[in-house]
Amino acid sequence: MASQSKRFSSTTLGAAVLLGILSGAAMAFITVTYWLGAADQRISQQRGRDLAILVCDQCHAISKTGKSPNPTAPPFRQLVEKLSPEGLGEQLEVALSLGHKPMPPWKLSPEQANDLLTYILLLKDKK
Repeated sequence: MASQSKRFSSTTLGAAVLLGILSGAAMAFITVTYWLGAADQRISQQRGRDLAILVCDQCHAISKTGKSPNPTAPPFRQLVEKLSPEGLGEQLEVALSLGHKPMPPWKLSPEQANDLLTYILLLKDKK
């Protein structure tokens, strides 16, 4: 009986160690996945900001402060306060693809449009 008790204890201990290792590996995987997701978001925001500087800041204020160089062009921070993310995405698509005076039409890839939208959404005030 004593040997069964030792075997049971060894098996229980081995299972507990294995479970601990697997749990640690799962937590590490979740942490790395979350970190990569956050890193991807930051990269998308940076690419969107770079694109806004290249394409938009001649007319629009593209940051959380400042006036638009063109008084008729709304600052990005106002757009994000007035529209839902979906509405902003639709407006952005229409404005960029059709253009309007004096804004010329721009052809952006879906990834570029997503990056620009990701950056603009970053400007939303968190209250």
